[in-house]
Parts: sequence; structure tokens; C-alpha cells
Amino acid sequence: MQRRTAEGKILRMVAELRREISEGDLTLGEIFDILKTSGHDLLILFICLPFMQPIPLLGLSTPLGILIILSTIQKMRGRAPWIPEAWRNHDFAGPVMSKTLEYAEWVLQKVSRLLHPRIQFLTLSPGPQVLNGIVVIISAFLLSLPLPVPFSNMVPILVIVASTLGQLEEDGVWILMSYFLFLVCLGLFGGMALGVIKGIGLLGTSFGVSP
Repeated sequence: MQRRTAEGKILRMVAELRREISEGDLTLGEIFDILKTSGHDLLILFICLPFMQPIPLLGLSTPLGILIILSTIQKMRGRAPWIPEAWRNHDFAGPVMSKTLEYAEWVLQKVSRLLHPRIQFLTLSPGPQVLNGIVVIISAFLLSLPLPVPFSNMVPILVIVASTLGQLEEDGVWILMSYFLFLVCLGLFGGMALGVIKGIGLLGTSFGVSP
């Protein structure tokens, strides 16, 4: 019953947004007003939807990454979802969002079959809940970095989606999956950072600058 309730919430969220977006463009504030009564996890899931593809979305990754961080902090503090007033007028184009939501609905229908309440202490105990929040916050920070690198958005988003779905369905297997993806994410961004440092060193050497 628990699983069906959570699954229903997710799909109802997508269906409601599809109805609203079919009537024209929506602002981030309007979308937020629709979702905020559903709680932080569904709001975070929606924010993740545009990034479920390999091409970085530089115009969106920074504000939406910060919004995920804010929502996660509010959730950890037991407060209601909140959005900065200055961001409320950011437009989401109707046709683009309609396609995104159509794809999201298909994915969520497939994924929901793999979600079950299990290893629930990873989603219900205070310690793991704090750890899950920290994993999401760090991943959202990496998402917010304006990096024009393929998969630099998608990998942190997979961490956030796995963690959020796991918490929604009280599924510790998905939480463990999010930990594994988080390590992959840290490895990817660590490799990029080392590459930049090495490139700066080589550039300095080519110009005769000593370390």
C-alpha cells in the first residue's frame, strides 16, 4: 500500500503538470506553487527532469542546483518548501516541458516497478537521513557548476534521483545505489579537477613559469 501511494503521487504530479503546461508556458513560481504541497522530494524530482540527458543545460544547472540545495536544507530542518522570489518568473517553455514530462512519465512508470520498501533504516533513521541529505547537497552543488562537459549534469542528477526515489519509497536499495553513483560522481569531477590542474601546470611550463 505504501508503495502504491508514493507511486501514485509521482505520476499524479507529472499528469497535473502536463495538464497545466498544455495550456501554455509556466513560470518556475507557478510550477512551484503546484508542487509545494507535495513535499520536498517530489519538488526535487521535478527539478531533476530537464537534466535526464547527457547535454549540459548551462542556463538552468546553476539556479536549479541551488534550488535543490535549498529544498534539501529546508527538508532537513523540517520546514516547508521555499523558493527565492527573484526566481519565480523564470519561464519553462510549454512544448519543451511537455515533451520532458511525457518522457518522465514513461521512465517513472518503468522505474516504479523496481521500488519497494526495504532496508528501511537507510531512509527512516536520523543518521542515514542526514547522510542522504549531505549526498544530495554535494551532488546538487556539483550540478550547479557551469561546466560545458557532457554528463556533468546527468551524473549528479542520477545520484539525486536515486536518493530521492529511495526516500519516497523507503527503499534502501536505491539509497545504496545513490551512494555508489555518488562515488562515481566524485570520481568524475575529481578527474576533471585533476585534468584542469595538470593543464594549468603544462600551460605554465610552456610559458616558462616555474611551479
